[in-house]
Amino acid sequence: MPKSFKIFLWFSGILFAIFLLGITFLYIYKDELIAVVVTEINSHLKAPVKVKKIDVTWKDFPDLSVEFHDVFIQETFPESTKEDTLLSAKSIRFSFNAIDLWKENYTLKKITTRSGILKMRVNQKGEINYDILKEDSTQKTNNTFELLLDKVVFKNFIYQYHHLKNEQNHQFLLNNIDIEGAFYAASFKASFEGDLHIIQAKSGDIVLVKNQPAKLNTRIFVDTKKEEIKIPKSMIYISNLPLTFDGEIIRGDAHFRLLAKNWNIKDVINSLSIRELKDVEDIDGQGIVHFDLFIDKKAGVNEFIEIQCSFGVDNGYLKIPDTKARISQLKIQGAYSNKGGEKNEILNLNTLSFETEAGNFTGSLNIREFSKPLISGKMNGVLDLKSLFFIFPVKPIASIEGKMNIGSDFILRKEENNVLKVIKNNGEFSFKNVTFQIENDPRKFKNINGTIYLEKNEVGID
Repeated sequence: MPKSFKIFLWFSGILFAIFLLGITFLYIYKDELIAVVVTEINSHLKAPVKVKKIDVTWKDFPDLSVEFHDVFIQETFPESTKEDTLLSAKSIRFSFNAIDLWKENYTLKKITTRSGILKMRVNQKGEINYDILKEDSTQKTNNTFELLLDKVVFKNFIYQYHHLKNEQNHQFLLNNIDIEGAFYAASFKASFEGDLHIIQAKSGDIVLVKNQPAKLNTRIFVDTKKEEIKIPKSMIYISNLPLTFDGEIIRGDAHFRLLAKNWNIKDVINSLSIRELKDVEDIDGQGIVHFDLFIDKKAGVNEFIEIQCSFGVDNGYLKIPDTKARISQLKIQGAYSNKGGEKNEILNLNTLSFETEAGNFTGSLNIREFSKPLISGKMNGVLDLKSLFFIFPVKPIASIEGKMNIGSDFILRKEENNVLKVIKNNGEFSFKNVTFQIENDPRKFKNINGTIYLEKNEVGID
């Protein structure tokens, strides 16, 4: 018999022996392991977790895992029903070291959650729907069960947080997130790495980010005795745009900062797709975009989340594709703040200036009292309507070109049903050689010239 064939038979025999050992191991410990895991989990919950099926597998070989299929936990609002979900998942897998199990030492090392959703909500009364843990949730029911967890994995998992009272609404899809650290220690370092999709990050009526991919690779330092979590400066990428992130949580008080410097305006337009435009990738642009965002929250689930952000564009230049239209010398300086509560919420666009083929334009805008927005501002200059429409399309207009000379000083109030109430409106709008076309209308309106005069609620046309 050839030597190589003997080696093959020897190697195959070892693999077969390992396979038999694994099957025997599963057969011997399956029921005991499932019972230990289920009992331990339910000992920490006010209501038992509902699971359709439980298996023991080698999916995390060489670790042995207890896998829960079709997991469901009901939210804890008093009026909630069995249809109201706090947590659901197709699979949650608890992995143990096989050698420790052989010694009857049930040490949990890793948790993997797949295809699930966590819906955390706070209602108008400040009640939470995730009050599921017993007060003494640290007490163990099994002296052989030990939590030496050092890895948590989320795959295709949706996280939602909706605070109705504070008007916070955030949703994230965790495509593949690995969290590693000695979570069982009193103080430890943990790493977060992976990619996710920001479905929405919304504060009040302000959408901070929507429908954007993101990547993170950051560390946190946790000290449970001091009740501190610190995040050193780390990089986060949103649509491949780099941001610096850092923060801390000390005894419940949270402080975070998100900083973007020296973003190229073309990259911002193309990556964030800030407008619905099929030719957006063809825009030729230059200039620097920056913003500095601070988030602060006092301890307590119902404490108000304060947001302060400054932003701007310097030396901006945009060339509209397939045209000679361009916007140059674009400068924007603005800030948003809700410090002091909703009544003090304000959005300031202190500077908006640019040049087009038609001439120069300057303006400013102020929005406050967001429940019924009070809008004030000033506009002066000449606008190239084709360039303006390309950046800010208005339905049902399909196309427009020409010039508009504008000088206006206004104060408006947005009432219910989106009705604008004019408080102050002084100025004039002059149109020169304007041509436009309405969607789904073959007619084209050409050579429109004239002036519209505004004074308070009165309108004059020349």
